[in-house]
Parts: sequence; structure tokens; C-alpha cells
Amino acid sequence: DDYYDEQEEDEYYAEQERLRAERAREEASTNMLAFHTPAPEPTIPKGPPGFASSKQQQQRKMNEGDVVTLVNMGFAPAQCREALLKYDHHVERALNFLLTNNSITTCTVDNSVSCNDNVVAQKPPTSSTKQVSVSISIGSSSSSSANNKSKGEAAAVSMSMMDSSNKAAAANKLNDKERHASVEISMAKPQAVTIKADKRTYSNAKTLTARSRLSMVVLGHVDAGKSTLMGQLLLQLGHVEKRVISKYQKQAAEIGKSSFALAWVMDTDESERERGVTMEVGTRLAKTKNHDVVILDAPGHKDFIPAMIHGAACADVGLLVVSAASGEFESGFDAPDKHTGHGKVGQTREHIVLSRGLGVTQLLVAINKLDSTEPAWSQSRFQHIKGTILPFVLKSGFNAKRVRFVPVSGLTGENMGKVDSTRTSTNNNKSSAGTELQKWYSGPTLIDAIDNFTPAQRHVEKPLRFIVVDVFSEGKGVTACGRVTQGTLRVGESVAVFPLGDVATVSRIEHGSAYSASASPYSFGGSSNNNSCDEVEEDRSKIAVAGDSADVVLSGIDVARVSPGSVLCHESDAVPIKKKIRAKILVMENLSVPIIRGAQVLLHMHSVDVPASITKLISRENSKTPHVKPRVLSGGANAMVEITVSERLCLEEYSECRALGRFVLRRGGETIAVGVVEELLR
Repeated sequence: DDYYDEQEEDEYYAEQERLRAERAREEASTNMLAFHTPAPEPTIPKGPPGFASSKQQQQRKMNEGDVVTLVNMGFAPAQCREALLKYDHHVERALNFLLTNNSITTCTVDNSVSCNDNVVAQKPPTSSTKQVSVSISIGSSSSSSANNKSKGEAAAVSMSMMDSSNKAAAANKLNDKERHASVEISMAKPQAVTIKADKRTYSNAKTLTARSRLSMVVLGHVDAGKSTLMGQLLLQLGHVEKRVISKYQKQAAEIGKSSFALAWVMDTDESERERGVTMEVGTRLAKTKNHDVVILDAPGHKDFIPAMIHGAACADVGLLVVSAASGEFESGFDAPDKHTGHGKVGQTREHIVLSRGLGVTQLLVAINKLDSTEPAWSQSRFQHIKGTILPFVLKSGFNAKRVRFVPVSGLTGENMGKVDSTRTSTNNNKSSAGTELQKWYSGPTLIDAIDNFTPAQRHVEKPLRFIVVDVFSEGKGVTACGRVTQGTLRVGESVAVFPLGDVATVSRIEHGSAYSASASPYSFGGSSNNNSCDEVEEDRSKIAVAGDSADVVLSGIDVARVSPGSVLCHESDAVPIKKKIRAKILVMENLSVPIIRGAQVLLHMHSVDVPASITKLISRENSKTPHVKPRVLSGGANAMVEITVSERLCLEEYSECRALGRFVLRRGGETIAVGVVEELLR
């Protein structure tokens, strides 16, 4: 009976996958002809009792973001609202309707130009001319236009728009075959979307996502000074007032921890302050010149590695804090015995491997406590630590061009950024440390180095995936705290909460805000045009795009149906729910017990950790030839395995969604492997 039940279940899921693929093909064919095929008049089906019909849905509140998009292309607001209502808020069909009834000069789609993650919409001129020039470019920011053209990935669509009568006459002369052949479509997946207006026609540009948003996880061994360094960073950026630090100093001195005052900015829990150890991921938002940075202060103690994994899984870049004090660097960077492969391993090594396996591609190494070396600010100590860490970082998979080193002192604030004498440090007896450091170091400060991070590529064109990390109920609705890993999320949309599949409505989106004190020595730009900044913030409060960390308020769902690890997505692009996967793993070098078939492990993925079993060892790869069906996996091995989890999870192949395709395997309190999902089995 169990066999037949399992077979029927597999047939059910196979049928669901087939139906989903058919719907995807139908939607793709519809979108391909959106610009040159007149859209049919929509029918209004009758809904079941108790549910709103399509006509009632058309009468709901208009999405002003779609109206603004069409207005910025030169159409009247009344026409835009009428077109959106006519075609059930479908922007492409509404645009096609407006184009056939208005005069426009050119509309060009070009896939040969690289672009960034920004959307620029400019207002039309006040003149009575109806001619507008709009350029929509879709392409990958990692390749040049010449390379795209050589590979045949470029696509260009040009349409000369006439007045409505001539347009209708010309359209009647084209048959369906000619219309379809008049458009070339590139099958390359775009990495970003940029909508720009012609500078000769438009003025008063408004940038909706002008600033880059990054999530930065703070890594390092316990007592390396991570929380203190982040407190000093927020203080010098003006996000924490001086009086708050003074209050923390008095409170910390009462319990004999006066040097922990800056760390209390990040460590807000009472147990963390009493023990002097970070136990949960602390989150704060900071602003630099070019980035809005979400700081994720991860714990460094080995007992709280699961919390560190959850923080690293949400990060784009990493800040590795290394203590230069005598003996502290060595204890944090301990290596296993060269002959046996066993022995104590410092958390610095494990954090580097885990962060790379969980998607961190850029690493900034802050060598802290250089003021406590002998002699102070020793260049030889800095070079020794750099020469020891860099080879291991490169071996772990980081690109040498994306790894940088900065000497700092989190306690005194030396080499943190441009500061004045009143905000330099919490230490009143400052020595000539700056002079000693400037004798041999002329590189960027820590704040400048963070500001020089390369903006992360965002997959806004992919289906929505919002991973929930925390849930609470306050007032009306359920608040889901998390991060948009890909796609976009708007207020008013209906989303499905998986793995349960309940449907809810997004009633509000709250983005984090960084407090800026008036005495901040940094200016973040945009202050000269307060009105446009207010408009941008208003637009951003209604939408969350890939890379945003936000609090989403859901209505129409019970708080018990949403939990950390749930995934919000659109019903048309549901996330797969699987229990068995085929994965490629990298076994940790300090593995004490080899991995065999049937090994019981704990699988960590973003904010989820569930029991799992390695049911099959498929192959083991080495520098020469792969070993098929190995009996064991030892330290440092690359292998292909099959893993079965104890319950169905939201899983996707790494090529489709990186956040849902990465995982970590742990056993007995130690990390044994990191891996990616290659194939979904059952």
C-alpha cells in the first residue's frame, strides 16, 4: 500500500509540473506578441459565490506605479487609467493600446548594452509636441556590447509609429506571419533592466533605485571585535548619537565591561550584554555615499554557527574581522594537523568557507586591534596576517580582485573614515596613532572600502522569491520579515505562502531606515532636491525588488500559517516543494568521521534547518578522473550525492534560484560539507 501511495503521489506531482509548464509556455507566447499583436477584448468570467469577480477586481484601487510608468512615456493620465482598466491592469497590453492611438517617433528595444540595477523614468516636456523617444535596454552587466553582438545575443526591435489612421491602414496590410517575422527576440536571460528616456526630449529625471542596496555579513572569530567595530562604524557615519554611547559606557562600567559600550549598539539583548558574546544576528542599516548597507553582525562563537549560517545566507558581501593582537589571530586561524587532517580549527577558517559556499562573492578583511601590537601599528604584523589569510581565501573560491585588506582599530576609531576631533573616538587619551599608521599605509579607510563594494547583480526579471526569516503579529495583519532574493513584490498583490500554499494579500511594505545625526561628517547626496527624494521614497514604499530586506504585512492569513523559512511567491510561478535532491557538495578539510551512504546530517538552508540523510554516493571527483559510486567521502572531496530530507521543503536548482539552491550540512556540532542543488528528484 505504501508503494502505491508513493507512486500515486509521484504521478500527481508530475501532472502538476506538466500543467505548470503548459501555462508558462502560453504566457511566454502571449508576452512575445505583446508589442505587435492587438490584444483581444478581455472576457469577464463569473467567480464562485463569496469571491470577487473579474469586474469587481477591475474596480479596485489603481496601481499608481503603473500609471506613472505610462505617463512618463508621454501619455495623458486619464488615457493611462482607462487603458489599464480596459486590459485588467496589464501594462504591456495597455501600452500597445495607447501606441496604436497616439503619435510616437521611435520605440527601440536593444539587448546589446550592459546596464545596472536602476530604473530611470523621466518626465515629458511641457511642449505640445506628441513625439517621444523611449529606449528600453535589457542586458547583462558582466559582458560588453561587443561580446553580446558576437554571440548573437543582441535583439533590436524598431517601430516607426504614425498617426492613428495611417497606423491602422498599415496594420491591415500585414498578415500574421509578417507581423511575427518583423520582430527578433533574444533568448538570453537578462541580468538587469534599465528604462531610460532620450535626454534631448526629457528633463527632470527621477531615479527610483539610484542607490545600490547591499547586505553585508560581519564574520570572524569570537572576541575579534566585530560588534565594537560596527558600533564605531555607525557612530562615525552619524547613525548613532554620542550621548547614546555615553549612556552605554556608564551602564557597561556598572557591570565591569566598560570596553563593551560600542558593542552594545549591535548587541541589544540583555543576555548578550551580560556575557559579552554575540548570540544572534544583529541587524542595522547604514548609508555610505554609494550604498545602503544592511549590516548583519553574525556571532563568532562555534556554538552559534547555525545563526551565522542564517546571516551569511542573506548577504551579498562579507566583512571579515581579524584580531591582530598577540595570540588572538593564531587561535582564530588554527589549522588541522597536516598529516592526520584532524585537530582544532579556528572559526576564521570556517567562516571563510561557509560564507563563500553561501553566496558571498566580495570580501573585505579588516585587521583589527593593530594599536595593541608591539610596536603599535606594526607593518610587519599586518603583512604577516595578510600573507597568511590571502592564500586560504583564494583557495576557498574568492576572486583575488574582490578581496581587500584594511588596518583599523574599532575601539579608538583609527582609519575608520574622515572624522573631526570631537567624534574621533570614545578614548580621550588619543596618541599619535594616525601618524604611525600613515608612515606605511596610504590606502582607503574602512568606510571608503565599504563604499567601494561593487553593486550586486539583481535578478528582477525572474519569478518572485521572498524568504521569510521572522514572523510576528501586531495589530491587523501578519508581518513577515525577510529578503527578496529575486523578482519584485508590490503592495496589493496576492501571494502564495509555501510550503503550505495559503494565499494572502500584501497590504504594506516597510523598508528599514537609517538614522542620520545632524553632526554626521558624511553627505549622502540628493539633499538639493527634497521633492524628488520624497517622491522616490513614496514609490519605494509600495514595492520591494530583488536584494531588498523588508517587512511585508500580509492580510487574509493566520500567523500560524507563516513561519521562518516560508517562501512568498506568485501563484503562477510557484516554488517547487521537494523532498529528495541530487546535489554537488564540497567536504570540509577537517572532517573527523568520513561520510558514508546513509549518514544522518542536519541540512541548513537560509533560515531553515531540518534533519536529512545522504541516501546515495553517486561519484567523487578529483584532479584526474571521477570515481563512480565511492564507498566513503573524506575531507576535501568534491562529490555528487543524493539527499533526502525529513519533510518537504521549498527547493530549487541552483541555476534557477541561488538562494534556494545553496545549503550546508552539519553533524554533531561541526560543519561537514557545503553544497548546491543540481537536480530536484522527488
